[in-house]
Amino acid sequence: TKLQALQATDLPALRQRGPVGADLESTEEEAPLAEADLCPGLGELLEQATQILMVAEEAGHSILAVRRAFRKALVEVQGRQEAALEALEALHEHAQRCVAEGLDGIVETVNVAWQRQADAQEILQMAKDADGYRAAVDAFVTAVSEAEATVERGRTELAQREAEKIERLSLQAELDA
Repeated sequence: TKLQALQATDLPALRQRGPVGADLESTEEEAPLAEADLCPGLGELLEQATQILMVAEEAGHSILAVRRAFRKALVEVQGRQEAALEALEALHEHAQRCVAEGLDGIVETVNVAWQRQADAQEILQMAKDADGYRAAVDAFVTAVSEAEATVERGRTELAQREAEKIERLSLQAELDA
């Protein structure tokens, strides 16, 4: 980087040249010298270093602001994300039963919810985009709600099928008797 170059090469070169054009034998009263006369180029190098440090300081403040905003977003929505994840995990057994009974559309809805969870986790790992994280968690919570509704409809359908099966078996038993 430029700052490392200043430290490693430019400043040692100035030190090696030493005072330029200074009469080291005369006194300060006989030959007064300004700092710029003793070390030409030092002022320019110091100005460059100051500018580099100011840019770095601004970048540090910007990064800190992003981190603070992300931490705030994390506090705001992480509880909702965790609750939605628990709800999604609780759907697993019921969703499997619906799939085993041949009900369509349930796996896709549950998979969408899992994908939204992965999206939210990816943004969480990057820890840069507070608004994006909020939006990802909102999408995840919505997808879980949709998955819950779909699985519930599947459970209702299964209960209805089971009731119809029991009724058929009862009628079959009457016919066989």
